[in-house]
Amino acid sequence: HVKIGGSLEDDGNKVWPRETLAREFAAICAEARNAGTLIALEPMPFTNLRSIRQGVEMIRDSGATNGGLMLDIWHLAR
Repeated sequence: HVKIGGSLEDDGNKVWPRETLAREFAAICAEARNAGTLIALEPMPFTNLRSIRQGVEMIRDSGATNGGLMLDIWHLAR
């Protein structure tokens, strides 16, 4: 398993649009599938993917079958 997240919004990095993230998530998942690896997306309140809903939508939009959500109660309740 490999865990990834959205763009940080407060560190000066470019915040990527969700469509770009979905496309890149699909590309990462495709590469990982070749190695038998699953990709977990973790929504976090300090990124542009703040909620479970946003994470589910991004995974759905990506069409990736080996990608899913990782839910960390500390990040969700923060």
